[in-house]
Amino acid sequence: MNNLEKNAAAYDKICERWSRIRDKSPINLCVVRFAELLEKNCRVLDVGCGTGCPIDVFLTEQGFSVVGIDASPKMIEKARALGLKNAHFLTADAAQYFSEEKFGGVVAFDSLWHLPQSRQEEVYRRIAAMLVCGGYFLFTHGKTAGSAEGEMFGEKFFYNALDASFVKEILEGCGMKILSMTEDYREETTGHRELLVVAKKII
Repeated sequence: MNNLEKNAAAYDKICERWSRIRDKSPINLCVVRFAELLEKNCRVLDVGCGTGCPIDVFLTEQGFSVVGIDASPKMIEKARALGLKNAHFLTADAAQYFSEEKFGGVVAFDSLWHLPQSRQEEVYRRIAAMLVCGGYFLFTHGKTAGSAEGEMFGEKFFYNALDASFVKEILEGCGMKILSMTEDYREETTGHRELLVVAKKII
């Protein structure tokens, strides 16, 4: 079992405890601001959607159509059980997922850092290809290249990151304009994240 599969299995194990917390979590202020950029009623891809709370609940309430993908089958079960209108949830590996039907926005909140370093450049390119011209991409990530292990609810998780400067280079090479790249982002609803990026597809 590779680290990506181990992460998915670990999320399955913590799903119930995770859900009890996330169901009560307020929507992240950065996601609210991101949604304000999007074209009204557009399609939004949520990479690493988890249980669908609170991000996909919020997005559907704002009139967006959501496709949520996650590698954890139990998380996807929870998301589907919400019965959200205009939302479709799939058990899928973010390193392999691709849709011919394009999106007006992509959110990858606390998810891309679970992917192997060797696959991350490809995933950034794949996401850029799935965005319409004028579409927006929000994601959190690490700010320096490296790998790490962490623990949540007693389960081990694996994290990987590319250097922020390399990520910027990749995105710009895919026709994306970096609107903001904030290191050590902090606000009440999100807490601390090493890197928060908002980019726009311009080509």
